[in-house]
Parts: sequence; C-alpha cells; structure tokens
Amino acid sequence: LAGAALMTGVKIPMVSKYLSPEPAPSAQVPAVLPLEQTVRGRFVPAADSTYYFPVSGSIVNQTGSSIRQVQIRATLTTAGNKVHQSKLVYCGTSLSDEQISNQSIAQIDQNLMNKQSSGALNQLGPGKTMKFTAVFAGLPQDLEGFSVEVVNYDQQ
Repeated sequence: LAGAALMTGVKIPMVSKYLSPEPAPSAQVPAVLPLEQTVRGRFVPAADSTYYFPVSGSIVNQTGSSIRQVQIRATLTTAGNKVHQSKLVYCGTSLSDEQISNQSIAQIDQNLMNKQSSGALNQLGPGKTMKFTAVFAGLPQDLEGFSVEVVNYDQQ
C-alpha cells in the first residue's frame, strides 16, 4: 500500500440528517486523494426498473512522482452511519449515466474492476487528476450517504 486518503461527509440531500459528526481530519495530508468538489453520487434508472447509484469524481496525485493503478473504495452508508456496501475500483474510467443505465451491474463491475480496461495502467503525473466511477445496485431504503477513499496505487 503506497498511500491512502479518505473523503467522507458526503451527504445525500433529504436523507442525511441522521449522520453522526465526522472525525477531525488527520494532521498528515495524504499524497493521493479524492477532489471533494468533483465527487458526486446520483440515482440512475437501470434497465430492470430499479436504480443504480454511481459515485464519480476525480483523484489528484500530490506525490512527487508518477503513479498508476490507483484504486479507490466507495462506501454507501445507511441510518446511523452503518456501512451498507463498499466497492473497490480502479481509477481511469468515468461512465456516463447512459452507459450505466444500459449495462448490467455485472458488466459495469467487470469494466471498473479490471485494471487493463479501466485506464488504470495509464501514468498519472504529479499534480494531475484522474477520474473514477463506482456503481452500486441493490440500494437500501435508508441510504444516507457515501464516502470515497484512495486505498492503493503504484509509484513509478
């Protein structure tokens, strides 16, 4: 594990009022982290009349060298800030709502978890950004929020 970063506190409007306060931020600034202003979650209709919940955004490389194979973990939380589901995906792929709604969750996961097809092998230079998308299905009724953290990358 070359580095890790966490972005929490993203609230889903009208369902986040019961989340507990976030812990104080760490004094050490992570080298690779999600750009909070780019991270968003939304509901996208699926072909089977249910909904997907994609979480997308960008990460930034704040190391002094190029990195690749950046993995993020996106996590959905429910009432009481309980973890409902987490997804580990490679950065380098951003899916449009149309692309998401026209695929099964198995197809989406296969694309996003495959470093060969996701663009994860592309080098990310210092100060540069890379997009990511994690897509959830089987959403709980009491969905309240989500978080994104960088969990792994290879330094060049």
